[in-house]
Amino acid sequence: NEKFDVGMALDFSEHVNDEDWLPILKSIKSSLKIGGRLYLHTPNGSFFLEIMKSKNFIFKQFPEHIAVRSAKQNKILLEKAGYKIQEIKFLPHYNILKYTHLFSFIPGLGSYFQARLFIVAVRV
Repeated sequence: NEKFDVGMALDFSEHVNDEDWLPILKSIKSSLKIGGRLYLHTPNGSFFLEIMKSKNFIFKQFPEHIAVRSAKQNKILLEKAGYKIQEIKFLPHYNILKYTHLFSFIPGLGSYFQARLFIVAVRV
């Protein structure tokens, strides 16, 4: 325990429900040194396409994506697991949808165009 400076959860948290994700986050935390960082990369549940998928409007969610969370939802779970959020970055999508990220700077509507999350959480 407490051996590592960095832990990573890249593109899999959306496959794990909250009841299972919280113990995983706590387990990762127990392997980190004090001040160690967890890097989390995941889809953003507040992205317009993810909202559409969650309502089965035009697009259907991937059946294995059982927990696409917003930045706020991720922050709550990370803090519950004992992390302090150092940074949340909103990233563009990978494909043609990356161009929608240009709209992410529009006040009031921009959050709907932020497809991906990159969160840096610190073990406290």
